[in-house]
Amino acid sequence: MAATEPRYFALLCPSFHGATMFSALMSNHSQICSAGDGNPRPKGDYRFPCTCRRKIDECDFWIGLKQLSERTGGMWNGAWFPTTPRLVPASPRASLLVAKALTGVAFATGRNVMSAAAPGAARDFTGMVRSYVDYCTRYHAKSVFLDGEKSFSKYGSLQACGFPIDGAIHLVRDPRAFAASARKRGIDIASASRLWRRLHRRLSDVAPWRGRTPVHRIRYEDLVAAPERELASLLAFMGLGLEHLTRPPELGRQHLIGNNIRGFDGVPRQMGDGWRGALTDHEAEAVVRQCGSLMETLGYTLS
Repeated sequence: MAATEPRYFALLCPSFHGATMFSALMSNHSQICSAGDGNPRPKGDYRFPCTCRRKIDECDFWIGLKQLSERTGGMWNGAWFPTTPRLVPASPRASLLVAKALTGVAFATGRNVMSAAAPGAARDFTGMVRSYVDYCTRYHAKSVFLDGEKSFSKYGSLQACGFPIDGAIHLVRDPRAFAASARKRGIDIASASRLWRRLHRRLSDVAPWRGRTPVHRIRYEDLVAAPERELASLLAFMGLGLEHLTRPPELGRQHLIGNNIRGFDGVPRQMGDGWRGALTDHEAEAVVRQCGSLMETLGYTLS
């Protein structure tokens, strides 16, 4: 596919939605590459090696991205790459707060407010993202980059800077399954339910960015039930040819970071025993009370 520059798609979802698996599955396509979570935080991610089984400070792909990070400003807010423009260079926290405010104004007005308010910082930020995408697509010899970082602040900042986003993929998972997974990480059922409702409501509202960006929603459960159908629909949305993706990914070549997906054979499956085996009836009902209205909007049954 001829193109002047790589195409960019953003994967949007909370944690515990199978995003690393999804990135590996999509990277089976001859034109798509991803880096999974894609933005190492040295205090944590060195514990989780690249899918090539090397630590990220020993993997050629990630060494190259580390060098890119150093050329484009270095560490920011504990990560290799910023998720917003460096609007307040002396304070990543203040910079994030300002970016959130400008993103809100940009969405409300439909204007590229961040580029207008801080053109230099916005230009550096979008240039960094473009360099990242170019590096990944050149390394893998592909033409489409799927950004699996799942950062809402990054997505909003790119929109507020006028960065060209070819499409957003909104990955949804049943909130009862999300709550069961979140509890394993110490998040109680009530908090997980509120988090799911808040994040997916925000993503549903904001992902299209007032009609600027096409959005394709895919439910994890549908991907498990009919992977070929769901993936065919998604590839059509992305304007890509149909290919057989449900095959073991070449993890040694994909160079993803994120959750451990060793052993993934390319066939999406229900995580664990499913929420019915993990939640009591009372707990499942509590999730539905919090999330029921949005669940119905997203096509989930409440029983």
